[in-house]
Amino acid sequence: MENLGNRNVLETKDFVLTDRISATELYADGFSQLLVGFPVTKIILHSVIDAKTPTHKEVRRTVTTLSIPTTALIQLAQMILSACKNSEGQLAQLSGDAAKQLKGILAQIPPGKLPEGVTVESSKP
Repeated sequence: MENLGNRNVLETKDFVLTDRISATELYADGFSQLLVGFPVTKIILHSVIDAKTPTHKEVRRTVTTLSIPTTALIQLAQMILSACKNSEGQLAQLSGDAAKQLKGILAQIPPGKLPEGVTVESSKP
């Protein structure tokens, strides 16, 4: 249950998450490299700094490298897929090529249940 007295804290039956709103937020356009290993996986996230170069190669800048236990990464992947599938109706409101691409991806994901203790909040523009 969310602690309504402090919007910066999320409390569930399994954990308490502090600094939820005040944590540093990073933005990345995508990921350039995924180095899967055990016990840790590294993901290199990037921003596109030039999409139209004379060589037709996208120029990217590393935003950060995320190092995460591989088991946690697999749990994250499961959470992301389940949350996207559960939000399919809201996501379907996208238009154009993004909507077509998203619908194709979501069609391949079986309906799933989020893991115990996981909460998903939808963000509306």
